Amino acid sequence: MTRRIKDAGRPQENGDTQEALPHLHTPDGEAETFEAVAASEVIPRETDWLSEGRLSMGALWFLDGNKGSGKSSIAAAVAAAITGGPPLPGGKQRDQEAVLWFAGEESPSMVRRKLEAAGADIHAVFFPGRAEDGGTVRTLSLCEHEEMLAATVERFHAKLIVLDTLSCFSGNADLNQDQSSRTVTSPLVRIAQASGCLVLATRHPRKTPVSNPLDRGMGNAAVAAAARGVLTTGKDPDYGRRVLGVLANNDGKAAPVICYELTDCEGVPCVQWGEEITLDPERIEFGVVEEAVELVRTEAKQLLRRRIGTGWVSAADVLKEARANGISQDALDRARWKLGVQSRRVGKLGKDGHWEYGPPKNGWPEGL
Repeated sequence: MTRRIKDAGRPQENGDTQEALPHLHTPDGEAETFEAVAASEVIPRETDWLSEGRLSMGALWFLDGNKGSGKSSIAAAVAAAITGGPPLPGGKQRDQEAVLWFAGEESPSMVRRKLEAAGADIHAVFFPGRAEDGGTVRTLSLCEHEEMLAATVERFHAKLIVLDTLSCFSGNADLNQDQSSRTVTSPLVRIAQASGCLVLATRHPRKTPVSNPLDRGMGNAAVAAAARGVLTTGKDPDYGRRVLGVLANNDGKAAPVICYELTDCEGVPCVQWGEEITLDPERIEFGVVEEAVELVRTEAKQLLRRRIGTGWVSAADVLKEARANGISQDALDRARWKLGVQSRRVGKLGKDGHWEYGPPKNGWPEGL
């Protein structure tokens, strides 16, 4: 049952002289209000895990990794689980359900071979916009074809959409711009929530280094922020094994990093899952940009140590010098957080005040 919000913005009758909030008036002069539902009337949604702590249904997830890391083979294993094939680690056997696979960089023929190698029921996987010979009939543009995609999901009763890769289906949208990227991610979020299907989109790495692992995948920070979770492939920095880690999971506790191998299955790679290990997913080696990323992190920490020392300095001045040395605000903020750099506001709000940085309460680490 919905309830109308009454007396919104009206001064309190107990003598409170707080200024009334602005109203939106209808032609007849009555204030227009929003309908609202009480929190007690909202039905909590139980998370339907395809792989507990790694992939949840009814949500958008990203799978990041370099070329050759096995992203499409992992996606094939996910599709296999949806179609009633082998369950994923941390998952259960499921009844057969349909998959929509949008292949942007591989031919449907190659995808079929990977699906078969993963144990998928290929009768339940469909390639929208493709002819029987694999040729392209219509290319999906997420910023233009939301209604068509939603209707296709409903038609096939699909429970998985694979977008391999996301950038192939962004149309004219610029994934590096905040508002433009939302025209790509928002339709996927709405479709996932409305249909209960999992949307799994793969992403290649950026060509420039970043300090935040969540931003390694193609697109600006708003792209990753739109997803319920982000997975990353890479290497175990200690033993060189292939690993899959959860960088973000907004539906619950993240599962541990898991090892995997890519084995040859009649000429195509297929995933063989290994053991779960204790490893911070942020330490996963993503690729050739790792050394550059670590250099940026070190330079950001050294700049903070040099500028702050034992006193307090203007945050704006520190940021200005960081940018002049090619260090982004994101890299600087992460370095501050890692070091425990203090911050405080001096003066009043607005133009009369400013922020300052101070030394970590526990002191600077040795060797910095």
